[in-house]
Amino acid sequence: HTQVELEKDAREYVLKGLSLDACYGVSIRTHLDTEHDWGQWCKPMYVVVRRIPVDVVESAQNWTHVEWKSGFKLDAAPKAQFLSLLSSSSAAVTCLEPQIDRYIFRNLDPSTMYAAHLITVEQSSYPVKVLPSAPPLAGARGVQAKKIIGDSKHPPSFSIPIVAADFSQFLEEGFAFRTQRVLQLRAESIGQNHVLL
Repeated sequence: HTQVELEKDAREYVLKGLSLDACYGVSIRTHLDTEHDWGQWCKPMYVVVRRIPVDVVESAQNWTHVEWKSGFKLDAAPKAQFLSLLSSSSAAVTCLEPQIDRYIFRNLDPSTMYAAHLITVEQSSYPVKVLPSAPPLAGARGVQAKKIIGDSKHPPSFSIPIVAADFSQFLEEGFAFRTQRVLQLRAESIGQNHVLL
């Protein structure tokens, strides 16, 4: 339970350091100058942060197709999905619309280990009990993301820290996969009118 006192004219506040698989309640009240006291807390708004398991459908030399089930309700509440692609040296985070349940990573390196990781964030009018949905896997500790890619003309009102000291928490857990290797071609024997490859 944390309370933060804001400037009198503040209209927004960024919640930092949120944990995965958790529900946070946010409420606000104002200081009543006429009564020299605090007013009542408003009805709380809840923010739910979840990890969602990602499955690899198909992987090739330079692309991989993944899919998932976010479990979003079809309502007007703000929600967003953040799909990470992690390698041993870099990470990219893609912000996706709530209705999307599959994605193709392109321009990958052949015969390379990657991990896919999905975080969903949504607003709720009531508290939600969140159970861990994905077991942690060994992975890219200390890797920091270098870019963010937006797939929407109207980005959602949620964002994920892209370069931060605690970003490794998000990168340690993901579904690992390897792209296909490039085939090597060699000549076994060469004749006057043939080549055996």
